[in-house]
Amino acid sequence: LRHLWVTQTLPHSSFKAGSWNIGSSLDANSSSTDEKLDIIQTFFGSSGLSCLFLLDVRQTSRSMKYLKSFLEHQSPGLLVVLFPAAPPPRHGKSKTPTTMGGTVALVHPNWRHAVIRSKSDGSSLSLTAKITFKLPSSIHGTPPAQFEVIGAYIPPTTIPSGPYTLAARLKTYLTSTTARGTTPLTPRTY
Repeated sequence: LRHLWVTQTLPHSSFKAGSWNIGSSLDANSSSTDEKLDIIQTFFGSSGLSCLFLLDVRQTSRSMKYLKSFLEHQSPGLLVVLFPAAPPPRHGKSKTPTTMGGTVALVHPNWRHAVIRSKSDGSSLSLTAKITFKLPSSIHGTPPAQFEVIGAYIPPTTIPSGPYTLAARLKTYLTSTTARGTTPLTPRTY
């Protein structure tokens, strides 16, 4: 469990969001995973956060099902929003490369009713994730308040090289989506 960041949206608002760079797999078959999840739940429960993004959890959609069921079972009413990472390509009979990216968002039970949609970036790595909240107005005749909260994993500047690294996979995606004749974004500026 690496870096933690928390912010309050507006001084007069009760909504607080944060992100935590997990930076490792939360594998269902690991005893350290239960310890990490306990730490995350304890922090989330005592922090007063409305939404917490867990970044770079290195999970595919299949492995995230364990996380979702575990967290929702331990904290009734908690909304767990999954943004899985696509598994890296497999070549030959070699060991499956490590999944990189992936985000999990925890939404406090008091705010789950306000979630109207969620979306991740198009890279299949789920480096950025967005949740849209909508609240009814307390003033007659005014539209409901709508806001978005974004969690983003920013790859480090010193990235190991190789065809299956996070940087290489992101660079391939960015190159493939760049319009002809323009300079592609770098993983850092993405």
